[in-house]
Amino acid sequence: MSGVASWAVFLDNITMLNTVEEYFLQGRGNGRLTNYIINPSGQCQESGRDQGHTQLGISQLLEAAFTIFHATNSTKIFTMENKRLLAGVEYTAKYNLNYSVPFTPNCGAYPDSGWCFQHISNKSRGDFAPMWELAGAIYGDAAPYTQQILMKADPVLYRPERGRGGPVIHGGAHVGDGPPRFGTLMFYGMPQIVV
Repeated sequence: MSGVASWAVFLDNITMLNTVEEYFLQGRGNGRLTNYIINPSGQCQESGRDQGHTQLGISQLLEAAFTIFHATNSTKIFTMENKRLLAGVEYTAKYNLNYSVPFTPNCGAYPDSGWCFQHISNKSRGDFAPMWELAGAIYGDAAPYTQQILMKADPVLYRPERGRGGPVIHGGAHVGDGPPRFGTLMFYGMPQIVV
């Protein structure tokens, strides 16, 4: 979705852009906002899988929403479903900062897929992916747990966002997946998107 939104902007193709926005609302897979962030508390479909995948999924949703915002000046995706994207960001930030969060067992968008989780995963917990500067720039003070990550000083500084490897996904096969680690350079000081 993030790639298609970017291509749509590059090609000046509103039909492509509308397709991405429609998928946020009605898509069948994890790109549909309510399929990925499965309940209003902010629990993500992959919260029971590991924290690396969870952060990567949220990052992709944020990137697509950010691109659509810049192309249309609409905050619709940031506010839809009672600010569900913000809830997912904050739930994940809170858990990765070692706070407790509620968890409901789930099987995701496709219950027959075998991807069912009974407990939240602590795998890669506290390994912060390079997505938090973007989240912080979008939501500002409306995202207090995200701000805690950005101001984190112990044991490792988060800011400036830089190459530290990020969460371990698939036992190391995907270390460093996700956006480049230039978030501080690109988003620090950006005017908050009012949501």
